[in-house]
Amino acid sequence: MIVSATKILVIEDDLYTREMIEQVLTQDSTLGQLQIEVIQAGDGEEGVELFRRHRPSLVVTDLLMPKLDGFLAIEQIRDEPAGKGCPILVISGVYRDPVILDKLKQEYGVHV
Repeated sequence: MIVSATKILVIEDDLYTREMIEQVLTQDSTLGQLQIEVIQAGDGEEGVELFRRHRPSLVVTDLLMPKLDGFLAIEQIRDEPAGKGCPILVISGVYRDPVILDKLKQEYGVHV
């Protein structure tokens, strides 16, 4: 029996952070049964392209990135047919402002 992996796209410009997230997702014993495949993107532009190509089950994204920031990446992902129902988890050490958090929830449907 072939079991397909759960694809998770991590969009983060910091390589160390991307690799740390991948390590947690793929090596945590409580997530082992999910057979997680992590797809990494180093900026929002690459992330949108990889989303279109791989259609992951979940997107984890930073907000401040080169080429295309997380806000625009989320907008472009949401414009894709597969992006409308895809959960997006935002990670950011910068945006702690309640107004920004509310905007992410209300306008982008993001889980923060």
